[in-house]
Amino acid sequence: MDLQEIYQSIQNKINKIQFSAIQKEFKPYPFILYTEKEYCLDNKTNLNHNLFYGNTAIFFENKWCAIWNIETDKMVDMDILASFLIHEMYHCFQLEQKEERFPNDFYLLSLSCDQWLCNLRLQDSLLLVDGYLNPTVENLSKICYIRKEMLKQNTKVIEEFKGEAIEGAAEFASCMALKQLNQKKYSKRMNHYCHLLKSNNIQLNPRKRSYYSGCLLLLLLYKNSIYIPAISSLTPCEKILDEISATPFHISNNNSLINLLNKNLNELKTKIEKYKKEFVPFKSHIVGYDPMNMEVYQNYLLIAYAILDDGKTRIAFHKPTLIEMEDENLKIVKGYYQASI
Repeated sequence: MDLQEIYQSIQNKINKIQFSAIQKEFKPYPFILYTEKEYCLDNKTNLNHNLFYGNTAIFFENKWCAIWNIETDKMVDMDILASFLIHEMYHCFQLEQKEERFPNDFYLLSLSCDQWLCNLRLQDSLLLVDGYLNPTVENLSKICYIRKEMLKQNTKVIEEFKGEAIEGAAEFASCMALKQLNQKKYSKRMNHYCHLLKSNNIQLNPRKRSYYSGCLLLLLLYKNSIYIPAISSLTPCEKILDEISATPFHISNNNSLINLLNKNLNELKTKIEKYKKEFVPFKSHIVGYDPMNMEVYQNYLLIAYAILDDGKTRIAFHKPTLIEMEDENLKIVKGYYQASI
């Protein structure tokens, strides 16, 4: 199929979706499918002059639009592609509604280094999977206990909850749309998410995990008829911590998870040392980055794509670069290392 045919097929799928059944304020938004050479909007094809990057939500021609690159993310299943666009449409909805609960990605990724926090995260994941299979208030009570323990361990865990409010909510919308389009494909996706959440690897990437943990948390709340407003000053997790009593229980260490964490940390430290060749001072701020391809250790960021700006000069990096921050607050850039690998 050519670009316009794919567009029309997706439009037909989206027309079948009851948006208000997903979230009562949610509505469809324009979407753009694009390749390196052309893009399609409102079923009209135009030349693409480097107008778009990635799969996301953008403000284009005076309206919020969901965009998807069908070359880099080839999709033969129209139901699945339609559901992915619903994820981006939900971000359009959040941005239009002036959503403010966006997480600090640098803080979020720095949380992956804490051993006990990773262990608590695994227990939380297992409870979310059990909650998907057995959606009881008892499961929610245990989740509340785990998450209070996570906050005691590190207050920056609130960034994980924010990640769930943004990406988890968008993924929930995507899954509920897929459920309307095809129940079997929905079940297959949810089983995959359960498999991911039970793995050790996902516990070491709290940003990526927030897509799945947030989705399953919202699904558990939905199945227990607990209403969560789309836009709020509180994250869904904070709301339930205020309203549901926590049920304490024994939490044991998972040695295989800790061993994996230590192995990954040692590999990351080695990788960082290899990049430390020629330091270039450049006091600035990070104004653009790829959050899905970034690692954080102490005050170092190893990042695949970044834009630094000191107010006068803007520097863009299009390959893996080691950036040194002034301290572990990760707010101000101290400088970067010349790529030598």
